[in-house]
Amino acid sequence: MVVARFRDGKWSSHEARPVGPIELHPAAHVLHYASSCFEGFKAYRWADGSINVFRMDRHIERMRQSARALVLPEPDAAQLAQMIRLTIEQNRDQVPEAPGALYMRPLLFGTTPNIGAAATPADEATLVVLASPVWDYFSGGMKPLRIFVEDVNSRTASQTGLASTTSVASSAGVAAAPMFAVVPKSRGRRYSAPGASGT
Repeated sequence: MVVARFRDGKWSSHEARPVGPIELHPAAHVLHYASSCFEGFKAYRWADGSINVFRMDRHIERMRQSARALVLPEPDAAQLAQMIRLTIEQNRDQVPEAPGALYMRPLLFGTTPNIGAAATPADEATLVVLASPVWDYFSGGMKPLRIFVEDVNSRTASQTGLASTTSVASSAGVAAAPMFAVVPKSRGRRYSAPGASGT
């Protein structure tokens, strides 16, 4: 992983290190006010052996937009691009052949230790870029899936006011069945969590 920290109004130099725990103060802004955003995209190995990233510039800009919306320190676009490229280089041997890819996950979170500061933006933050190899989801061949499309209990971020961000808070409801946008359907029955509305 590659890590940079924001403190005293500026970003530190980034450093590559083995993936491992990150020390965090128990009063860190992110733990109490969900001040965090992320991106997710892929780096692909082409037939010539080169590794190419799909729309990296757009993902970087969206992360910067998310940081602005959450009033987090905004990552420098050039530094974040360098961090992503360094993460890819550090994991070059882990990039699978097509149709697999190296999944990239930049993550930004507020670290200012200040309980009771809900109305105060984080002025310290950590930016991390992680990578993980992913493979073909349909390696056994395409299998049709019957689904029920939920049109009442939407899982869209527009309900939280964070529609234009990839914030952790806007994704938090993913595990709650009533929030699913798409729910598997079998033999005319819809599956959802016990006690959820519409079960």
